[in-house]
Amino acid sequence: MFKKIAAFLLCFVFLFTVNVYAKSENISARYAVAIDKATGTVLYDNNMNDRASMASTTKIMTCLIACEKLNFDDTVTITSDMLNKAEYITKISEYDRKMLEKFNETVNFITDARIKLEQDRETLVTKQGELQDKKSSLELLESTKKAEMAALKKNAQQ
Repeated sequence: MFKKIAAFLLCFVFLFTVNVYAKSENISARYAVAIDKATGTVLYDNNMNDRASMASTTKIMTCLIACEKLNFDDTVTITSDMLNKAEYITKISEYDRKMLEKFNETVNFITDARIKLEQDRETLVTKQGELQDKKSSLELLESTKKAEMAALKKNAQQ
């Protein structure tokens, strides 16, 4: 178990220790932070202290698969080529954004459908009550008419 946790933390460290060079006016992310690894100085931040969910579960899945598949005695070398996948990361971010939009659309659809179903149920319960009242009225009328018919038959026989 300790080896799996260590491998996960190792993967986590490798995922977030990449040198990044960018002009701050080109950064469109809602949340960003750049920290000098050697000194710990914050070089750039945008909403650094705000809480936000991860941009992608791909990072977690990568670490999980590494924990499951790697022999913890093996040495894993991370090359600069592996780290220079900005286009891939951008595509993942676009995919995540689209999936989040679809998720939100689905949630809104389900919420609207639920509200409509609840309204329909209330209408049906009301109609059911009205029909029950009408049925009771008809049963009372029927019994009254049967009593009147019986009385008429009795009078006709006398």
